[in-house]
Amino acid sequence: MGRCTSMKLLVWTVVAVGYLAIIATHFHYTIDVVVGFWLTFLFWKMYHSYVPTLHLRDSVLARILQWAERDAPDLAHHQLCVGADLSSSSSRSVPASPFSGPST
Repeated sequence: MGRCTSMKLLVWTVVAVGYLAIIATHFHYTIDVVVGFWLTFLFWKMYHSYVPTLHLRDSVLARILQWAERDAPDLAHHQLCVGADLSSSSSRSVPASPFSGPST
């Protein structure tokens, strides 16, 4: 996660050039660009810290995200590793529909 690879460096360079181009062309105020960057970055972090714990939650949002992430191989691996220590009552399978509720 903390590794600096050439692809990450390339992506961050393109992002920085893009933000500077938006600011330089005066399409947006600088504060708009800065706030947009931080909101995007923080939402990305929040989402990726919330998703691995979906199998522990029972809410409409959790069911929608489980449904949306049902084919994510890293999420299934995380649930298997973490879920091995949990009782069978708290480990739920992914619902067929986001509004159908957890299956037992």
